[in-house]
Amino acid sequence: MEHNDPKYNKYTSKYRPWELKAAITIGEIRGEAMIVESYLKDLKSRKIIEQIINRQSDQEYINYLIKKALGG
Repeated sequence: MEHNDPKYNKYTSKYRPWELKAAITIGEIRGEAMIVESYLKDLKSRKIIEQIINRQSDQEYINYLIKKALGG
């Protein structure tokens, strides 16, 4: 919701509406979640983003992405 609201976010709200397509749990540590998010954004790959959306319930795939993002 904050991405769509110019009160909270001046940049992303310009490109609204944003729609949540997937939500995955990374773990309990916020810093690790931020590292994974940054890693995925840096890939700038629509194909990978579509894979994540389509395979968000595939925990083995999600764990693979998390491990790769965290340098493992």
